[in-house]
Amino acid sequence: MTKGAYRMKTSKTFYGGAIIDSKDSREFDLGYRIILQYYKTCNSLMVKEENTYGVEIVKTEQKGEETKTEIKDINNITTSEEVADEILEMLTNYKVTPITATEIIEDFIK
Repeated sequence: MTKGAYRMKTSKTFYGGAIIDSKDSREFDLGYRIILQYYKTCNSLMVKEENTYGVEIVKTEQKGEETKTEIKDINNITTSEEVADEILEMLTNYKVTPITATEIIEDFIK
């Protein structure tokens, strides 16, 4: 390792999940549903012994036999694990999808 370089360790922990289906919108009455999975990510700088937390959202759409997956990683949101958990709780409760996650998180941390 060169002088001033940092080693980083990354981990990911499942936080929770949600399903969007016909209970949420009539659009899903034809067998269409979305499965959302939320993960807490942690980047650890080994030299500084500092952690930063982020989120990963995995969205899986199921339309009959067709399945599409979309993944959104938002890293280094906060150094507080408690704040990361609050963000993940909000995302899970409101069934936030990857496309709107960045904007919602930015509003939350302002």
